[in-house]
Amino acid sequence: MRRVTEIIDRVFQAGLLIYWDSLQMDRYKIQSHKIAIIHPLDGYYSFNLYHMQPAFYLLLMGWCLSAFCFMVEVFYNRLLRKRN
Repeated sequence: MRRVTEIIDRVFQAGLLIYWDSLQMDRYKIQSHKIAIIHPLDGYYSFNLYHMQPAFYLLLMGWCLSAFCFMVEVFYNRLLRKRN
């Protein structure tokens, strides 16, 4: 019984059950002769720098905001020192 549970655990850990389900779903699709309009994102999709451009813009905005906040703090502290 221990060996059977070990084999079942390895099948789950390796993802074979999900793979077998996807093969069965592909077989159903082929047999039904229907074309799906919605394509799931299960396949490989390559990202390039064009796709990451908004993330870089957000990063640049964050850096500019943090640099501005730092300069405001430095100038504010210098003004407080001059008053005292």
